[in-house]
Amino acid sequence: MNKIEVYRKSALPLKPDVSGAQMWAVGLKKTMLTYFELEPNTKFPEHSHEAEQITMVLEGELTFTYDGKEATLKAGDVIAIPSNTVHSAYTGSLCGKAVDAWSPPRKDFFNKMVDIRPSTPDDMLFIKKCIERFRLDDEDLDYRQFVVAAESKEIVGFGRIRPHEEVYELGCVGVVEDRRNQGIGKMIIEHLINNFPTNEVYITTDLIEYFEKFGFKKIAPGPKELAEKLERVCKSKCREGAVAMVFNRKEYSGPLCQDKKTMCI
Repeated sequence: MNKIEVYRKSALPLKPDVSGAQMWAVGLKKTMLTYFELEPNTKFPEHSHEAEQITMVLEGELTFTYDGKEATLKAGDVIAIPSNTVHSAYTGSLCGKAVDAWSPPRKDFFNKMVDIRPSTPDDMLFIKKCIERFRLDDEDLDYRQFVVAAESKEIVGFGRIRPHEEVYELGCVGVVEDRRNQGIGKMIIEHLINNFPTNEVYITTDLIEYFEKFGFKKIAPGPKELAEKLERVCKSKCREGAVAMVFNRKEYSGPLCQDKKTMCI
């Protein structure tokens, strides 16, 4: 973001991960603000996070526990929590409201601000411009193959499941420049894998180490259609070193989307 933006509360809700808490958030590249409305007896279990945190209570009370200590904050009180400090928090018998300032922004919160939905015909002009700019596969583009990651009404990423004659391919995963390194690409890939029509998830990519983290393995020569695509598309896009890879959903026993180590408050 390189310009001033105004956000209405209705456009900023987060998906809650704690019962009794409603959350809203807005973030820039280097900082983030979250706002909480809390029901009585809401508990945030013991947790830690890389981001530094400053919390101000606006209404009610919020009790923090840390280092064997306990501190109850009332309206106007502030607590500063350093990076990776273990703590927990809970409300009393009254409803509460609080705001948190974070630095750097919480990537897991950014993900809660993003929804993945099927693409529409109106999305394709933006997607095609990004595909050209990112040097992605521009063959046989059809909105019905795509999903988009959207924050409010703004598209921040996309990807597709491309059908070939004999196999399906996960591809065209792109994230807009100012939203990279926030886990959005990971969200898109995991969504596509979870909704893939076959157990064998094929990709052609030069980001070998990145996809190995998901469990993809290099194959050679791979399905004929993908080998031909490597010769035809990847070379024309200057994707030297691109290979075919496969992920077998049957062989992978764990859930793809599981990262609950960090929480809020």
